Amino acid sequence: MAQAKTLTTAEIERLLTHINTRKYSARNRSMMLLTHWAGLRIGEVACLRWPCTDKPMKRLPGLTGIGSF
Repeated sequence: MAQAKTLTTAEIERLLTHINTRKYSARNRSMMLLTHWAGLRIGEVACLRWPCTDKPMKRLPGLTGIGSF
């Protein structure tokens, strides 16, 4: 299977600038950054709920090594 294309830093900045001009920008920005920083797929992000988070440690338990944000 081919490797998925990743966004460059410039592309991420451009995308975040666009997201910031739209309704629900905080939600959409968070979802986009979770896919990029934590390597989550969009379906995994959509299934996240508050009980999934470890707020004092600022991480998503169960994501070995990639859950910090």
